[in-house]
Amino acid sequence: MKGLILITILTVTQHLQAKDLNISYSSSTHSLSTSFLKPMFARFHAFEVNKEQNTFLLNWETVEEISSQHYLVERSNDGRTFTPIATIPSKAADAASFYTYRDKAPLQGKNFYRIRQVDKNGGTSFSPIRSIEHTPPTQLQIVQRNHEIALYYNCEGKKSYTVFDIKGNLLKLGTMNNNKCVIAGLSPGLYIINLQTSTNTINTQVAVTN
Repeated sequence: MKGLILITILTVTQHLQAKDLNISYSSSTHSLSTSFLKPMFARFHAFEVNKEQNTFLLNWETVEEISSQHYLVERSNDGRTFTPIATIPSKAADAASFYTYRDKAPLQGKNFYRIRQVDKNGGTSFSPIRSIEHTPPTQLQIVQRNHEIALYYNCEGKKSYTVFDIKGNLLKLGTMNNNKCVIAGLSPGLYIINLQTSTNTINTQVAVTN
């Protein structure tokens, strides 16, 4: 009977800390009872991904997340191997909580997303997986938010960009990866964007606002 009790405890607690359980044994009835002292993991009540211009907006709702520490936003291009792209602190509320994250540089083609919940004891749980298709634009598109701009341009070969202020001073330069790039750290004002490809040169003016 002692060996049976040990096996039962190990099975129940393999993903838990001892402080999360109340375990009692009755010698008269040879029975073992367990009860949770607090919720193990947050429960995902809703999770959706929507396209907004050339970005994807993730929204999720959880309940019973009082023992939750943070959430990892994970992305994949095949639905099997996921990579964390953001960490969102948990509100650790015992009521419904709402979260949002914007992926400003999604992968070309199909994107798979899931949310990994990590609790204060190191345990994890996952949201359902959501997928959405990203097709880069065939013309240069610019999305401006806060003090940064995102460039999107779909073509083969190397694509390099330069950023000038309105007086013609060179401020930033770089290359686009996967037909996109994000240029951050720009103060409010007017800027000139130059995009150079193997077959084309594009110049455009963009205003950065607060």
